[in-house]
Amino acid sequence: DFDSDTQSALDQIEETISNIYQLSIYRSSADKKYGSKTIRENDYFALSGKKILSVGEDIDTVMKGSVTKTLEQGEYYVVTLFFGKNIPAERAEAFCDKISELGFDVEVCSVSTFETSYELTINFE
Repeated sequence: DFDSDTQSALDQIEETISNIYQLSIYRSSADKKYGSKTIRENDYFALSGKKILSVGEDIDTVMKGSVTKTLEQGEYYVVTLFFGKNIPAERAEAFCDKISELGFDVEVCSVSTFETSYELTINFE
């Protein structure tokens, strides 16, 4: 039956989406206070929903800290980095290598996008 096949496919898609955790890393354009955290101009910060996971001057440190926190709190198998136009492909691959070196049993890959509002978006599945 077409309707039950369609509904089954939609149910599978919804379940898959509900299992994806996403965080994005941005670079601040001005000094900001976000809850109890102060983010200075040019600081990097990792944001998931409305929660700040990590703040710092170095994108590597922010990325590693936020990814480690996320992987320690959940059971994920695939980590995908979507990198904006400000991150060269070689740099994204270096981020993938750093995530792999954290010692978690996950597959890591990267995808280039043309999005400009973030430096990196990282999906955990």
